[in-house]
Formats: sequence, C-alpha cells, structure tokens
Amino acid sequence: MDAPGPYSNSPSPAQACFRAYGDQIWVYDRDTPYAAIGQWQNQLYYDGTWHNYRSGDCQNLEGEGEWGVCNYDFYEDGTTHRYEDQGSRVRFRACGAWGCSAWSPWWRNNN
Repeated sequence: MDAPGPYSNSPSPAQACFRAYGDQIWVYDRDTPYAAIGQWQNQLYYDGTWHNYRSGDCQNLEGEGEWGVCNYDFYEDGTTHRYEDQGSRVRFRACGAWGCSAWSPWWRNNN
C-alpha cells in the first residue's frame, strides 16, 4: 500500500496516520513482533465546546513492514452533525506491546 500522507506521528516501533479523505486511520508496523494498533478519538463541537463522541482501535493485520488501513465514517467538520451544530476533529496514536506513542495534535476533519 502507499503511505497515507502528511498527518502522522512516528517515533515508535509503529506509526499511525489519519487521512481525512475517506476517514481512514492507517497503521504501519515497522518492526514489532506483536500487532501494531492505531488508537483514535473523535470529538464533536456543540454547546460552545468540544465533546468526546467516538473512539476506537485500528489493528494492522498486514504484518511487519506493511501498512494496514481502517475506514470510518466521521462527521465532516463543516457539516451539521447529530447535535445540530458543526465541528468534528480526530486525533490518533500508535500502540503495541511496547506501549503507545504520544497523541497527535487534533485534526479538523476537512477533506
């Protein structure tokens, strides 16, 4: 698979990335004997502040040296969501048996 793009964090045995077009979390397994996982969190903006909406894991089942990808259906930042407001953002990090990398910055889900 092709590398997913610029939104990534990487100083660990795995790498996690977010691609807004397609609402995808990508996970690269650099050199780990265990599964590489991309954890993600999604927040929606309403009532004047950000609120946790969904979270989850994307497991790379492709193996060492390969990219794995999971598709989600996040609200777009500029569309009206279930709370009759606008605003959607995502953050992510890479995890494995060694622990987890730091969380990425929040990315507004614009594509």
